[in-house]
Amino acid sequence: MKKFFIIDGNAYIHRAYHALPPLSASNNRQVNAVYGFVKLLLKIKNSFNPDYMAVCFDYPSKNFRHEIFKDYKANRKPLDEALISQMPIAREAVKALNIAEIEIKGYEADDLIATVTGNNKESGVQTVIVTGDKDILQLAEDENVLIWNYSKDIIYNTKKVEEKYGVMPKQLSDVFALMGDVSDNIPGIKGIGEKTAVKLIEKFGNLENVLQNADSVKGNMGKLLSHGKEQALLSRKLIKLNKRVPLDYKLEEFENKDIDAGKAVPFFEKYEFKSLLAKYFAKEQELQFPLILNENHRNKESGTGSFMTDKPVFEIVNVQERAAKVAEKIEQAGIFALKTVSSTLDSLKTQIVGISLCVENKAFYFPIGHNDLAARQITFADFKNIFAPLFSSDKIKKIGHDLKQERNIYSMSGVGLNNIYFDIMLASYCLNPARAHGITDMSKEYLDFTAGVGSYAWKGAKKSSFADSSIEAGAKYANSISRAVFAIYKIFDFQIKEKKLSLLFFDTEMPLVEVLSEMEISGIKVDLPFLRNFNEKIVCELKKIESKIYKIADGEFNINSQKQLSFIMFEKLNLPVIKKTKNGYSTDEEVLVELSSHEFPAEILKYRELQKLKSTYIYPITDYCVYYGNRIHTIFNQAVTNTGRLSSTEPNLQNIPVKSAYGKEFRKAFVPERNKIFISADYSQIDLRVLAHISQDTKFIEAFKAGEDIHSATAREIFSIPERYPVPDSLRSAAKSINFGIIYGMSPFGLSKQLNIPFGKAKEYIDGYFERYEKVKFWMEQVVKQASEDGYVRTITGRIRYIPELRSANAQVRKAGERMALNTPVQGSSADIIKIAMINIYNEIKLKGYKSLMLLQVHDDLLFEVPDGESENMISIIKNKMETPLHLSIPIVVDIKTGRNWGEMKKI
Repeated sequence: MKKFFIIDGNAYIHRAYHALPPLSASNNRQVNAVYGFVKLLLKIKNSFNPDYMAVCFDYPSKNFRHEIFKDYKANRKPLDEALISQMPIAREAVKALNIAEIEIKGYEADDLIATVTGNNKESGVQTVIVTGDKDILQLAEDENVLIWNYSKDIIYNTKKVEEKYGVMPKQLSDVFALMGDVSDNIPGIKGIGEKTAVKLIEKFGNLENVLQNADSVKGNMGKLLSHGKEQALLSRKLIKLNKRVPLDYKLEEFENKDIDAGKAVPFFEKYEFKSLLAKYFAKEQELQFPLILNENHRNKESGTGSFMTDKPVFEIVNVQERAAKVAEKIEQAGIFALKTVSSTLDSLKTQIVGISLCVENKAFYFPIGHNDLAARQITFADFKNIFAPLFSSDKIKKIGHDLKQERNIYSMSGVGLNNIYFDIMLASYCLNPARAHGITDMSKEYLDFTAGVGSYAWKGAKKSSFADSSIEAGAKYANSISRAVFAIYKIFDFQIKEKKLSLLFFDTEMPLVEVLSEMEISGIKVDLPFLRNFNEKIVCELKKIESKIYKIADGEFNINSQKQLSFIMFEKLNLPVIKKTKNGYSTDEEVLVELSSHEFPAEILKYRELQKLKSTYIYPITDYCVYYGNRIHTIFNQAVTNTGRLSSTEPNLQNIPVKSAYGKEFRKAFVPERNKIFISADYSQIDLRVLAHISQDTKFIEAFKAGEDIHSATAREIFSIPERYPVPDSLRSAAKSINFGIIYGMSPFGLSKQLNIPFGKAKEYIDGYFERYEKVKFWMEQVVKQASEDGYVRTITGRIRYIPELRSANAQVRKAGERMALNTPVQGSSADIIKIAMINIYNEIKLKGYKSLMLLQVHDDLLFEVPDGESENMISIIKNKMETPLHLSIPIVVDIKTGRNWGEMKKI
């Protein structure tokens, strides 16, 4: 059966506008919505190759529904100018891609879609409607109508609609009429929601029967129905789709035509869709479709398009002779994509099951550790003998997704992985840190098919390990990923350069992969006897705290129950309520801290700290050491935070309490090997130094250059304290709060709360700060203004963070966006500075041939394990490299400490 794809143009332009980060052409014209819309149209043409295709648009004026109800859609806010300006460009895009367009005065796109769908039924053509509008679900009356919600990737048919709503598609207009639609100002019957509406239609069959039987419906519901009859009938008139729009057309007019490069290329160039040009068009201006297409794609023999076949191009290699030929091919290419599948997710304790190597669009799978003993496989020893020279070669570029994990696997298997050139996960992170960076998400977005889907390997069986999958399934899974990696690499390589991110990506993020890999492999030693003794102390202390809590509460209760704790605090002890949640009175940390002058909340805080220390760190680390030895190996996440900072998991060693006595004591469990010491190097006030540099505030810069205590210097400026008098601790503390609060956009209200001072006094402090540091205020105003225009901010090294919150209609969300705009250039630049320093120190250690190890990065602090004989030289190297990563207007200062455990470090 022939297929007709019909797209709700207005719906998807709106969705793209709000879903995608701001994107401007060089003339500052916003084009993000058009970009997302064009990608959708290309995906449909590319992946599904429909027989017929059209885009429907709302006519930009009032329609017949306004004649029925003058207040139809009256409560909608005016569209953003940036969205309105893109509507004509979207229509231009449809023409450029050789797609038919439908628009009729007096009707909405929904009505046009309904009419075309009805005509298609008569012509024996299947209709696929592409929309996210729930009203369209009325049309899914038989199996020849499919409704594809592209944003959620859900396809609705008759059965799917019935599963979702519990009624047939033809009954939906009655359900929607009862419940109304706030977004379109359709009244419905006030007090009736979706669940009730569905029950009523299920019981009575249709709206007329519901209204006729209103008197038989008991209680308040019956009254609502009796009083709301006219509103319900009016609402149905507004909701019901018009299937008889006067459209005069022939089906042939909507035939899916080839894209004419002569029209499309100038359009892409005009609006600077360079990545789409690179992806779809060759220099000869011939249409070049993606390297990989999904299984729904059908070959098209005519036209300028060059399509690939449905079947993935891959080969299973299980003999040495063929493996050697593949190695020759890779050596000639000088670059390959790599995907290793292993028995577990732990890259340091896993067994290799299979390896996929891809050159251009040809992938090769080497089965090594599948449990299928009857199938022929290649041994890892033979693979290593053939490919180890290529893996370790500095001349051959390696590309992949999460190459740190790949390097860990091969390092533990005795194979070096050098010239780690391009990690698409990190490229995605640099291009937009807020989006998903998984291979499945990226392949779906950029290649119109989904790579690495579990069903490739696990369909039809519950497997405990990848090794249990068949070799063919493993090959499909791994090769889908390696081929996707190679294809996405080409796209991202172009985008990285286009967005001026080359220095950040190639000089910082990519070299850091090897550094972090070595840190994970090295791990950090745990003094297990000490940890066990410490655990006994914690258990004993917890029992004492529990007894104290029960005594104050005058009885035992479940301390970990929010409900029971809330009852004790606010009803039994009558403590003041600070804030409420949907589940009752809040007992979170903020509340407990505010109430900590009372003995009970203070003890609860102690209890929670010790419980977290025990459950999050002591027990898991003890168990790990018992099974795997006394060095634990945390994972450093390079593509998680929005600011560029690293994070740590399994365990998160960055979140160990450092200020509390228990946290300091716990750190003593981490020790160097015999005849070695720990060296800790901590940046001094790095965020404030970055703020001084980017704001170019003279007073700030002079204070740092003079080596003054910046908080005392700030206190003198704000509070007009003469040089001959010392700065009181209370005023230095206030200045410190302001200094750090400014970076996070702290308000007078926030400062008053933090310092426990009146709002007026806090405002006076902040006003005084900006009077003295005028350029800081000017920078803050400018960065928010520029970010609002551009939609993003950059760090010193060019790292981008998109902030869509800045254009939100919600004032609170916009304020949060402003705080992000202020914080990211500062915190992000600090993150980049320590990353550059880590790379420089690592390279110097390699150059010198030292045995010293970089173990941990905890925000602004680095921890090293150093042989006694190297300590003096290492201190010099660490200090030099950390203080000179970038040329700034102010000196960067690093504080060095040494010790025989992490909890007892002495400053030198």
